[in-house]
Amino acid sequence: MNRRFKSAFTLVEILIAMAISGLVMIGVCVLMFNTSLAIRHFEEAEPFDLHVNGVENFLRYSFRNSAQITQDDLKKAGVSEMKGTGKIITALPPDSFAGDKVKLCFGVADDRPLFIARRGISPEKAAFLDFRGEDGLYIIWFFLKNENPNSLSENPVYETLISPFVKSLEYVYIDSDDKWYFQADMDTSPASGIEAKSLPSMIKLEFERANEKFTRYISLVSNTDSQFEPQLTQVSTSSASGTSNGQSGQSGNQGGQSGSGQGGSNGGGKKGAN
Repeated sequence: MNRRFKSAFTLVEILIAMAISGLVMIGVCVLMFNTSLAIRHFEEAEPFDLHVNGVENFLRYSFRNSAQITQDDLKKAGVSEMKGTGKIITALPPDSFAGDKVKLCFGVADDRPLFIARRGISPEKAAFLDFRGEDGLYIIWFFLKNENPNSLSENPVYETLISPFVKSLEYVYIDSDDKWYFQADMDTSPASGIEAKSLPSMIKLEFERANEKFTRYISLVSNTDSQFEPQLTQVSTSSASGTSNGQSGQSGNQGGQSGSGQGGSNGGGKKGAN
């Protein structure tokens, strides 16, 4: 009787097959790793410092290029508690409830992408800087002229998120002795010699995302170079009640850093009705 023997793999063939399988597995692992990095990159968006620099550059440009708006135009739109005569003033935005705090108000005279005109009737706008604690930094704005020339209703008021990562906003005042005072609001006088509800010299913004933190000082004076750091011997702080306390270790990341990136999102929620 003839016996038939089935051929089997030799040891060399088995080793070669294992080596090829190992190379394929390594390639698959590398591909999965690169894919996870790409997904993580899109989920986390741009580096945090680009976002911070974008917000800083946007606000500095807005303050330096703010347009003159008359109090008569603001009164017609329902703005109250106005104080100041320059291009940046303090005021209560329209539809403010009792107890609302005054905010920085500035004019916008161009069609920047953040302020989208549906009809393209009027580029002149009034904007308010609005910090909302854990919700971040917003801008409240409206057109000085009605978007619909055939409508007799009031102009709608819009709100646009600038950055959800702003965790603190303080107004910085500098007295005649070059002492610095930090206020959480502008309704009370930070110190003697500084008038209540007067315009601060700059604002201080603190950004935070996960373990990353940045501080920015943005000047409200157009002829001031923002690239500076407060001197510790001249810095003092006061609470909203006007009580002054010494502050140590106060440092400011230089304001005029060049950066790219968009300052916040362009998506603005609409408040009010046509």
